[in-house]
Amino acid sequence: MFEIQPESQGNFLSLCVVGKLTDGDYKRFCPHLDALVAEHGCVRCLIDMTAFEGMTMGAAWEDFILGVRHWNDFERCALIGDTAWEKASAVAFNALSKSDVRYFTAKERREAWIWVKGRA
Repeated sequence: MFEIQPESQGNFLSLCVVGKLTDGDYKRFCPHLDALVAEHGCVRCLIDMTAFEGMTMGAAWEDFILGVRHWNDFERCALIGDTAWEKASAVAFNALSKSDVRYFTAKERREAWIWVKGRA
């Protein structure tokens, strides 16, 4: 599931991705993201994936749709993870989009927060 963290405000979105994602998780989360983009244009986000355990095929499809719909709607995105594929995903997304995406380890959480908020 997507857990929107209390520090989310304005165009800043802080998320924890917990457990195995389903298409229902995306259907509940996407309207929130759509509203943020409609209100602010580009958003900055910090996504903590350290508790992520994978996704269903339906969730993978919804993730693809979200990515296409919001391809250029992220100004900065800090991805916190602990696996090589999460790091590779951040590098690939950064190379292919106009978004500034960076990968951080769990030990670098403070640096991720400072960077995504624009104080570095």
